[in-house]
Amino acid sequence: TVTWVLLLFGGGMTIGNIIGGRLADWKLMPTVIGTLLMLALLLVGFAEFGAIAAVAVFIVFLWGLLVFVIVPPLQIRVVEAASEAPNLAATLNQGAFNIGNAAGAWVGGVALSLGVSYANLPLVGAALALLAVAVAV
Repeated sequence: TVTWVLLLFGGGMTIGNIIGGRLADWKLMPTVIGTLLMLALLLVGFAEFGAIAAVAVFIVFLWGLLVFVIVPPLQIRVVEAASEAPNLAATLNQGAFNIGNAAGAWVGGVALSLGVSYANLPLVGAALALLAVAVAV
């Protein structure tokens, strides 16, 4: 079962990357902010309805989609800002994504050690998404 759910997550990531590229060409920063807000709402929904298997599977698909909708606009923004060294900026952007993955796992671990339940852990992710909105604005 886990294999199929991960496959759906990956499918969501692929579709999200395509959608993100198109949205980034249309409206860059509104795509970033809107995606982060939708991600925060999705994670709140995951905390609320994640115990229902069918709903959780659908949320995992949407989660994969949303986390990759945001990648192309962020990549474009970084490359445009670093016009003299776009290749270097692109590699640093990927490094920043990896740091974000590690930091998110660390924050989740700290939250668990402070007594946040696994069921409420998505709320921590939602708070981080809202923090990212504040940074983006």
